Amino acid sequence: MEHPRKRIRMKGPPGPIRGAASQELNLTLHGLDGSELRLRVEDSVTGLALSRRVEAAAFASPERRGTRLVLVHQERPLERRKTLAEQGIKDGADITYVTKQFSVAEAWTALEPIMVGKPCADSSLLEGLKSIAFHGVSSDQVDLPGSLEELTLNAFGTYFLPSGLKRLAFSDEFDDDLLRISFPETLESLSFGECFNQRLIGIALPQNLQSLTFGDEFNRSLRGVALPRSLRHLTFGAAYDQSLTGVVFPDGLETLSFGVCFSKSLQPVTLPSSLQRLDLGETFNQSLEGVNFPGNLQHLSFGERFRQSLDHVFLPRRLVSLSFGEEFNRCLQQVTLPSSLESLTLGDAFQHSLDGILPPSLTSLTLGDAFEARLKTITFPPKLRSLSVCCGDHPWENLTFPATLEHLTIEVVDDFLELNLKSLVLPENLQSLTLGRLFNQSLADLALPSRLQSLTFGFGFNKSLEHLTLPGGLKTLTLNDDFNQSLVSLAFPPCLESLTLGHDFNQSLRGVRLPAGLKHLTFGDTFDRSLEEASLPTGLESLTLGDSFSYPLDKVVLPEGLKSLSFGENWMHSLARVNLPPSLESVTVGEHYLESLAIEFPASLKSLTMTDVLHISS
Repeated sequence: MEHPRKRIRMKGPPGPIRGAASQELNLTLHGLDGSELRLRVEDSVTGLALSRRVEAAAFASPERRGTRLVLVHQERPLERRKTLAEQGIKDGADITYVTKQFSVAEAWTALEPIMVGKPCADSSLLEGLKSIAFHGVSSDQVDLPGSLEELTLNAFGTYFLPSGLKRLAFSDEFDDDLLRISFPETLESLSFGECFNQRLIGIALPQNLQSLTFGDEFNRSLRGVALPRSLRHLTFGAAYDQSLTGVVFPDGLETLSFGVCFSKSLQPVTLPSSLQRLDLGETFNQSLEGVNFPGNLQHLSFGERFRQSLDHVFLPRRLVSLSFGEEFNRCLQQVTLPSSLESLTLGDAFQHSLDGILPPSLTSLTLGDAFEARLKTITFPPKLRSLSVCCGDHPWENLTFPATLEHLTIEVVDDFLELNLKSLVLPENLQSLTLGRLFNQSLADLALPSRLQSLTFGFGFNKSLEHLTLPGGLKTLTLNDDFNQSLVSLAFPPCLESLTLGHDFNQSLRGVRLPAGLKHLTFGDTFDRSLEEASLPTGLESLTLGDSFSYPLDKVVLPEGLKSLSFGENWMHSLARVNLPPSLESVTVGEHYLESLAIEFPASLKSLTMTDVLHISS
């Protein structure tokens, strides 16, 4: 059947694509659907450059998304790295463009050769990828697809960055001069890895950039650096400790975050009036007297070593959250906390009275180790929904928690401390309970509220759950690092959706009755038991196996609805022998996985990852 011919309207002037001095060509490109596109180009341009022009004109419509473009001349696909002249393209040539359904599996197959230092097999197979992350492999021999929106590089090659790129990150090894990089104007996010420490003076950063993040070794002055007016978020890494005097921040900056080493005074600094969040790192311990905080500031946090008085400091009236680190222990009686404050965090050293200090607007309060002696005397704000407290030598069994409380975290000073859980009355509206780092005693005597939806144990917990009655509405259960007890006798609630088993867990799943509605199952790095003896829930959507897991899955029946499957470092079996579910969208294997991933995956696949080596997604 002959299709009616339709013309494609091109955005912008239909001028020639310029290359080196060469012959101009008039080309006619035909789509199999009867569409036609006329272009004037020079024969010195590459097949890739021509493909990009055709993509811009022919692939803008929504119905073409999820497809890739192949240019064909005289029954042979155009090579992307060679010029048109090198491929024998003459003036007046007819070229056919073919759209094919994009496949993540085919894209991975094309990229596999780069892992052994060879060129990408066929870069046209990458068209349709939205995200690529090169970590342990070189990207020099890859023609980046025009469809790319997110890219992570470990080095910058001689190629051009895709014109539609939105997010660009450089991995830890990158420390090149930025003068030779032409950033796309579409770029919204730029991140540098650990080693980057180059000067930024004279660098033209994209004018649409919204987020800029520096790694741990960056420690260059920003004085004289032209930050884009569009910038909203600026983050510094661990080493940064430069004076901010004379630095011109963009008027629209909303978030400013500093790392471990920053310790310079803020008194002579002009912070933008638009700033909403300011995070000061672990070393910062400068006086705040005379600091002019922006009126729009909503979130202010200090690191571990901040110990300065706030007596003569004017906190912004719109402040919503205020957080202090481990060493802060200053009396707050002379400090006026804003009436807008909703969240207050005080570290382990703080032990002063809070009588008459907490504003009624407060909904979240975190108190550290030293405040434990005052817990019985505190008057909690009427709207408090989230509370974190620490228990030690002082009896607190009769402590009354606010009825409004929905989220509670209980820390203990020592792992040998035994709390009297029988007398602990938890609020009936409690939705989440976290038992902190050193908590390690049975919960058999604790009555858990019927409305509890989330229960988290800290890394020190390793007690049997045999006599524990979990609430029927519990949706999330997290057992962290030290837990390694049998689950055979545990009655999981039918509503449970997420189960996380921590680092040390290595118990057999034979006889364990996992609820049918479980959606997310995560094992830690020690788990190495056959799943043939497990009954995986039919509703499971994600299965994560840690670094030690080494058993084959050939005889394991994976749930039909499984969407995400992740393996650790020791799993070395071929996925070709696994009966992969038709709904599978994401697969992750370890860094040293030796089997080929050039296999037949379900058509639903959207993401393939080799940890710390390569990641692609559509």
